[in-house]
Amino acid sequence: MALGVLTKAGLVELGPAPGDARGLVVRLTGLGAAAQLANAQRLAAIEASLPARYDRDAVNGLRSSLEEIVQPDAGRSPLFDGLLPHPGGWRASVPPPARLPHFPMVLHRGGYPDGS
Repeated sequence: MALGVLTKAGLVELGPAPGDARGLVVRLTGLGAAAQLANAQRLAAIEASLPARYDRDAVNGLRSSLEEIVQPDAGRSPLFDGLLPHPGGWRASVPPPARLPHFPMVLHRGGYPDGS
């Protein structure tokens, strides 16, 4: 659903994946790259405005604490360690999939009065 919205907006283009007849490659269009840059600039402006609204030391402390967890420049965030299955569990014995599974989205609730 999200790819459809992004494609209709002209932000991404879909193409065939090399070596995989069912796979797709998603690429940013020029408009998508401009939107990504605008988002980065918006985020920088928000971050620059935080010390004016909150205590500068608190903002810097929060940022350094979050950077320790996320480590965007280290290549791998420690947050991903939470996605690994426990070594003694059954999920550890199942090989990881080569690609994400396809799960069709259900975009309605069935129409019952209680919303179920």
